[in-house]
Amino acid sequence: MAAHPAWPLDQTTETVVAGIRQAAQLYNRLVLVPLGARNIDALAAVSEHTGAPVLNIGLELSQRMLE
Repeated sequence: MAAHPAWPLDQTTETVVAGIRQAAQLYNRLVLVPLGARNIDALAAVSEHTGAPVLNIGLELSQRMLE
């Protein structure tokens, strides 16, 4: 993930970015983030600046179970 020098990171966003960087070194690269207002904002910021997708696992699973 490229660094964004002009991108100010709050603590929650820093934590998410650190999790993504750590996952990049692993075979399985799923990063789970608990739901919360701060985390949603952090995920949106990370997704916007990196192009990484944000996937709501609970929503995806429930929709597939209903198919």
